[in-house]
Amino acid sequence: MSMLAEATSKPAPALAVSTARLKELRAIFKRQIPYGRLTNAQKLLLSRCVVLTARAEAAALDPNATHDDVVRLDRLASQLRREWTRVAEARQAAHEHQPNLQELLNG
Repeated sequence: MSMLAEATSKPAPALAVSTARLKELRAIFKRQIPYGRLTNAQKLLLSRCVVLTARAEAAALDPNATHDDVVRLDRLASQLRREWTRVAEARQAAHEHQPNLQELLNG
């Protein structure tokens, strides 16, 4: 059985994630990109990053969660956090290298 089929065939553990924690995580990640609007892809990445990080935290505290579930959720959340950091750094670099009006006029 493939990993995708296995992952979709087993129900996810019931993890209680508070709305306050989701809001807190969203604010933490969004602080990395303090300016401009997010694209739809960036919004999706942000949402997935927030939800999986919260679920990984909840699974780590859940005595009924299996070790495999905790490791898988933590690994996925970590991958998404790294991807979010890459996006934030790329946007920061693009923002820093935009010429101002004076530079454009002087050529």
